[in-house]
Amino acid sequence: MVKVPSAARAVRRAGLQCRWACLAEAAKADAICDVRHFHHRSFGSKTMACVTVRENPGGGPEYESYNADFRVGRAAANRKDDVMLVQALLRMVYIQGFDPKGEYAPLPDEPDIMVDGIVGPITQRYIMHFKDQARRAGVPLYPDQCMDPIRHSNPQSVSTIRNQRYALGVLLEVAERARPDLFSTLPEHKDTPEMLRRALRQRRGEAQQYGG
Repeated sequence: MVKVPSAARAVRRAGLQCRWACLAEAAKADAICDVRHFHHRSFGSKTMACVTVRENPGGGPEYESYNADFRVGRAAANRKDDVMLVQALLRMVYIQGFDPKGEYAPLPDEPDIMVDGIVGPITQRYIMHFKDQARRAGVPLYPDQCMDPIRHSNPQSVSTIRNQRYALGVLLEVAERARPDLFSTLPEHKDTPEMLRRALRQRRGEAQQYGG
């Protein structure tokens, strides 16, 4: 049996450790690449909040509505401009507006809602608060912690799975009622973040979550 000098063994161990470290880094890089590719494939570079349109069967102007492209809320896609749209609408209802029916009172501690595109604790609380209040007002919303895009540019559209209205559709109606001036000028208003303004210049027939 040939004895390998201790110095040579140390060099060999160092070489193996270096190789293992390189392989680990390569695997990590591949994983990151796969994740980036998944996000690009799933959402694409053109997904964003938008204005969806549908034909008026009576031949008049097209129906239009603000819309998200993907779900917003807990464990959702949470594309930044989609989140900004939901935050801006929630802010109209609870911070800037007034609900004459009294069905949509703000949270007891009345925290402000930052239109920053991040679903933090306050935004998530307001999403749940709004959905709870809508259900108490008689709107049968699904009790999850998200808001899905509406379908067919129609705030009163219903889920094809649960046959219930979308919370975002209800929010659109309540926000318009609370602050019609801000609602109608959202794409141009000076307080609307530039990212959201750019997004709301986009027009398409359907949210991308539904293949639009």
